[in-house]
Amino acid sequence: MRLANLTLLLIALLGCATGNTQSESGVDERVVIHATAATAGLYSDRWDVRLVLDGDSDSAKYEAFFFERGPLKGKAWFWDRDAIAVRSAIEDSDFFSLPGRLTNDLVELHKADIALTVKVGGSEHTVSIYDPDQLEAQSEKRRFMLVWDAVFSRLPVQPEW
Repeated sequence: MRLANLTLLLIALLGCATGNTQSESGVDERVVIHATAATAGLYSDRWDVRLVLDGDSDSAKYEAFFFERGPLKGKAWFWDRDAIAVRSAIEDSDFFSLPGRLTNDLVELHKADIALTVKVGGSEHTVSIYDPDQLEAQSEKRRFMLVWDAVFSRLPVQPEW
């Protein structure tokens, strides 16, 4: 009997530690974000960041290749307040209603090209921006940057363009 109770207790504890991100309504609230950046065209610094907020081990794996200095890889942990900030940025920016591509009528050659793919539960949306500096006045860019800044907030370095 004692062994059965101990087994049930262990199963219950392990179940709590699996990072189950379903809300009380049964909706999967796991957030996965893929951020990429090329800072100045083909021969530039390149970034690849994958952030997973699953309620258990919220973290971002990042990889950057600096054209003149070589690679940088690492992992950054997101504390609860950071994970909440990312989730809030997605909601506050109404990210899923942004157009898929934000750009001016420019020939795309040697300017920064950045993108975010955000997946929340079963919904996924990708938004990319070519030459973000040229879109300063656009509200869509400000909404995009809310999420971008939240994703990069815990990383030791960030793309510069």
